[in-house]
Amino acid sequence: MKAYAASTCSGCADKIFVLNKDLAASGEVRVHLSAPMGDASLLLLDAPKLDSLAEEVHYGGAQFDENANIGAPKETVVKPGSDGDYVFTLPNAAVALLTVQPAEQTVTH
Repeated sequence: MKAYAASTCSGCADKIFVLNKDLAASGEVRVHLSAPMGDASLLLLDAPKLDSLAEEVHYGGAQFDENANIGAPKETVVKPGSDGDYVFTLPNAAVALLTVQPAEQTVTH
């Protein structure tokens, strides 16, 4: 797994991208930030294998149809644990986008 983080300003949301190129292993991801933050939203892009066809790919739980259209993705709310960490499971051959809001904001879905 590899992870990358980005933010446009000190008071803005942090975006953490986690990539799992492993074809066989999924696993728990624990994200620890240097400062307390608010709720996060999780968006997954996953498929059974890295070279999957479009109809096998899921984006936020939505799947492409035979015309290559896809429904609106669904994000999952991830709340920080008592230690401040964000924990989620990342399937094999998947990418996660965890968007962590500043401490004073919450995510509603």
